[in-house]
Amino acid sequence: MNSRHTWILLLVAIALAGYVRFVEHRGPIRIRATDGGHAAFRPLDLASVRSLELQRSNQVMRVERDGKGWWLKYPVSQPAQNVGIDRIIDVLKKLEPIAFISSAEFAAQPGGLAAFGLQPPQALLTIESVTDRTLLNLGSRSPVGNRFYFQRVGSDGLFVADTALLDALPANANEWRDRSLLSLRDSQVNRIEIRGQTDLKAERDPLTGVWRLTRPLAARADGARLELLLNELKNARITEFVTDAPTVDAATFGLQPPAIEFAAGEGSEDLVRLQIGRSPTNQPSWRYVRNLLRTNVYLVPANSLTALEAPLSAFRDRQLTPSLDDAAYIHFRFGSNETALELEGTNWWIQVPRRFPADPRGIDHLLTELASIEIIEFPADVVTDLARFGLAEPTREFSLGKRVTNRVASVTNQPIVKIQFGHPLTNNPALLYVRRSDEPGVYAVPKIDFRLPETANQLRDWHFIPTNVVEIHVQRAGRTRLFQRSIEGSWETGEPSLPSDSFDELLHRLSDWNSVRFAIRDEAAFLKAYKFSDRSHEISLVFRERSGPLQRWRLRFGADLGTDVVVLANFDDDPIAIHLKLPRTLYENLYHLLPVR
Repeated sequence: MNSRHTWILLLVAIALAGYVRFVEHRGPIRIRATDGGHAAFRPLDLASVRSLELQRSNQVMRVERDGKGWWLKYPVSQPAQNVGIDRIIDVLKKLEPIAFISSAEFAAQPGGLAAFGLQPPQALLTIESVTDRTLLNLGSRSPVGNRFYFQRVGSDGLFVADTALLDALPANANEWRDRSLLSLRDSQVNRIEIRGQTDLKAERDPLTGVWRLTRPLAARADGARLELLLNELKNARITEFVTDAPTVDAATFGLQPPAIEFAAGEGSEDLVRLQIGRSPTNQPSWRYVRNLLRTNVYLVPANSLTALEAPLSAFRDRQLTPSLDDAAYIHFRFGSNETALELEGTNWWIQVPRRFPADPRGIDHLLTELASIEIIEFPADVVTDLARFGLAEPTREFSLGKRVTNRVASVTNQPIVKIQFGHPLTNNPALLYVRRSDEPGVYAVPKIDFRLPETANQLRDWHFIPTNVVEIHVQRAGRTRLFQRSIEGSWETGEPSLPSDSFDELLHRLSDWNSVRFAIRDEAAFLKAYKFSDRSHEISLVFRERSGPLQRWRLRFGADLGTDVVVLANFDDDPIAIHLKLPRTLYENLYHLLPVR
């Protein structure tokens, strides 16, 4: 933007500000009088209105404005709804009399001021601002047109104006009352209590913002569910104001005792405390609600209160694990198989039982699976007999942690969570007992243990550099063959029909192959079930990376599943095999490009 445009915008802004100031502080308006003369009407000072008071017969209604909005002071004290009050102020800003009737002229009328509804006035409106106090006596409507009569107390004569002001005035105080069931304004709720069929107390940590249950037990709370409860109650609208009497017959409204009691507070201070009673006779869609802090009894739609009847379990955190985004080490055990992984830079490495690179996609899958475990049931909140749940000696457990750098730049490991899996539920085998070591209870979760790794080899990085493969051993139906790479890097196939570059292409495709890896608990039974002896086909890849030792991968091929072929893989001298599925087209390429004699 150039300087010329900047100056133009600045001048426009100054002009607009001057116009607003002129409108808000404009001088008296010249009004034509009905006797041919003129009168002056000074516009009302509404720039900083702080209260409105309306007196009508024996009713007094008063609202005052504070830093958070409008507050009804009479006949009851409670928040006011801003829309209706702001509408009146907007009408008052635009109030410009159409005509003026002098005191001599209205005195000549039969009945004097009474003829204009001003003796006594129909209503008295008092407007207070920081700098001014204005009283308007409001009279009756004129016989012709949408006009009415009013007096400005302290001024001579009376004015005729549009009836918009009369139309904006409330018929009673209820029209000025805020109909929100929870009028919390900007208060920060950090305590919620429910008593009734559900009994709970939840508190929010002021530093972390995390909700926890503190009654009837200490446990993690579902913060999103509690916030949803608050929002639903904030959106609930009062249908009818039944009574504001300080004492009521509680039994009449089903409040002795109440079906539900709800409180929300900031620290030890209650911001709201409600009692939920019965429905009126023949009106089941409404319920009586009493606000104990203001003695009001309301009628509220019953469906806006159903969230208060949810069981305790609905407000508990069903996420088994905390966030695992910062995980930097993972230890897991299945039976006697121990596996340890660590994040080094941006790469994961298996450290136990031996060191080799981990598959990043496999690690992401593992963390996603663990983070997605949802608690379905809460069988026991405090457990003394772990054996009952198969947790005295769990067959499977996972420990995860992160690295924390302290003030002196020293890096330490900090646990995130340790979870242990027990046996399936007797009455529901689809669920599995599980516990967190930092919590006293036992949970029931979906039986996803089959999707979690049991051995380190399931998380091995399958990718390899094709040019690092120096030998390929093939066995098929009792015959063997060895393919070797020459010093120059080409394959010595011994046959013109087997070009060297086709080997590297085949190895590249094999390196890109990614399959779900399954553990094998009974290898002999697995070999028999998938008819490995019928196919009697295997290959071994021998690697040499830089000056390191030779590595060997052994792939045995079993039954044809249609689109896939079953594979059993072993690595180096590790006897623990894993089960994979090789695309049938890739297997056929292996079969034809790696023949035996």
